[in-house]
Amino acid sequence: SSGINAEYGQTLVEEMRRILGLELGLSPTQLTLLNGGTKLDPRRTVSQYKIGNDAVVTVIVSKMAPFEAQLYHHISGEVDQPEGAMRRFGEVYERWLSSLNLDQMERICRQL
Repeated sequence: SSGINAEYGQTLVEEMRRILGLELGLSPTQLTLLNGGTKLDPRRTVSQYKIGNDAVVTVIVSKMAPFEAQLYHHISGEVDQPEGAMRRFGEVYERWLSSLNLDQMERICRQL
């Protein structure tokens, strides 16, 4: 139900998170799905995890930081796939943070 194609298992985990997010009134980025103790990768399909119709999928809801919530709200009005845009933003931001040296980090912290 809810648009999840569990019968054929071709639904992406990311799509499951999107649908659950809509039903729960949450951003999909707040949802982590687990099956059998394994965190489900949003880019994989349900069938890749061999999840059947009777399987239990655990949903963990994380609190979204205010900055992230505002960014998600803004991106939702600008692009068709805000979850993908948020994921890409996170990847680029993480790469940028990991490229900073100690002096650069100290300068940024002094400006806060």
